[in-house]
Amino acid sequence: MNKNLVVSKRKLPDLSLMLALNCVRNNTSLERLHGKGKISDKEMKEFMKGVVNNLYNTLFLLSTFEELLDFATDGKSVFVYPTNWDKPELSAKDQQALVFAIGMRSVNSPINEKEG
Repeated sequence: MNKNLVVSKRKLPDLSLMLALNCVRNNTSLERLHGKGKISDKEMKEFMKGVVNNLYNTLFLLSTFEELLDFATDGKSVFVYPTNWDKPELSAKDQQALVFAIGMRSVNSPINEKEG
């Protein structure tokens, strides 16, 4: 198992739900379209169920077979990914959250507790 993987397999279902909500449903034009009635509640539920399942399956595979994580360096992969899309960017809001989380982690670390 990949020792660098932060999330255990038992948490993958919750991680899949969190990613679907924060990366697909909220913070994108999809929610605006749903709010305007262009996508019905039934269609949105069906779509999001597919997103959650796809995320879970992909995360499970990546956490099970460490060699799948090497796709970016060897040019071969069982996963198809777009090469003509824009590369992802970390938003200013997420950068601030990351700085806060790192700060909280270091404040609550066992090393700091021993020093106190």
